[in-house]
Amino acid sequence: MTFSEALAKERGPTEAPFIVTYRPGAKVLTFVGADHVFTNDNSTIDSIRRAYADTNPSMVIVEGFPTALGRNPEPILQAVRRRDAPDADSFAQGEPAFTASLALARNVPFVGGEPTMTEEIDGLVAKGYKRDDVLFAFVLRSLGQARRSGEMPVGNAAAFKARYERESRAVAQMTRTEASPEAQFIADYLRIVGVDPITDVDMPFRTDPGTKTLLARMAADNMRFRDEHLLATILQELTRNDRLLVVYGSSHWTTLSRALEHRLGKPLIVVVPQP
Repeated sequence: MTFSEALAKERGPTEAPFIVTYRPGAKVLTFVGADHVFTNDNSTIDSIRRAYADTNPSMVIVEGFPTALGRNPEPILQAVRRRDAPDADSFAQGEPAFTASLALARNVPFVGGEPTMTEEIDGLVAKGYKRDDVLFAFVLRSLGQARRSGEMPVGNAAAFKARYERESRAVAQMTRTEASPEAQFIADYLRIVGVDPITDVDMPFRTDPGTKTLLARMAADNMRFRDEHLLATILQELTRNDRLLVVYGSSHWTTLSRALEHRLGKPLIVVVPQP
């Protein structure tokens, strides 16, 4: 399903975070619908702590990195170690690294819930999107997170340049492609979005799923692909583990809610109030 506010109203909570618990037979699946955060003092962090205490998971699935990296992958362990550093990046400050840190503290294995970036890109190209536009969107997704977290302030050309170079290199390395120069990205942004990315206050929302723009349609198709992979990972891990915890953005629960209910039964939903 494609995420929409109407779907969120139909399926359950419209405000994150919330905790959804399924009890099929003797098993427990807890899904924390997170609001993406970059501090230790907020209701998403409180929800994750509560879910660990209530579920006592034997396995954890975390957003933001591929399942193919295996259990407790070293890049995420490094992010956990960076979490309390003064110059910690947005991923280290976010709820995925926090979720992983609690798993490590409890001696519980964790795994990513994402397909690989190559799988995502190939899936979108197969749907008819141009590969260059897809690569552009993946760099933009990371830039949007940096702007959302405050690492790349609106109007700061130097911060934009530094972050663009970092993210474009990372995407190029993961996809075995050549990174586009900053000037080319800005020109493409102006062509696709219509404004300058350095001063665009709406950058974090340009890749939200929808139907009205090229980027929104691409994001919607990609979210469906990611959801299919996440659902398969959940069902696989639930066959191996009695108590499974999933921490993902709330919209992923919304779009997967019917499929999860069909397989696991009606859940108990608890909305966690803002502090």
